[in-house]
Amino acid sequence: MVIDGEQLPYTPAALGGSIPRADRDSRSTLTKNLAVGNKTAVSLGSSTASGNSWNIGGTWNDSSLVSTNSAVITGPRTPAGDIPHSDFLKPAGGADVGARI
Repeated sequence: MVIDGEQLPYTPAALGGSIPRADRDSRSTLTKNLAVGNKTAVSLGSSTASGNSWNIGGTWNDSSLVSTNSAVITGPRTPAGDIPHSDFLKPAGGADVGARI
């Protein structure tokens, strides 16, 4: 997730299956976010959004992703302490949304 130019980690499970909800008083711009299998629609408040999976349209579900296996996230880190590269939550169709791991 990118908010005000800062990349933040995001998975639907981390937000209880909900698309991000911007604070009603926030003036953030949400861009390149990935939302899959969410229970509720986006609630932007005073914020704006473009280039996100919900702006692109289409059907976004587990089969829209190369991998939904979170083992790379919970598994061992590289010697530098990083999460190893993976296709976890990478859009199968090549859309430029979501964080790359």
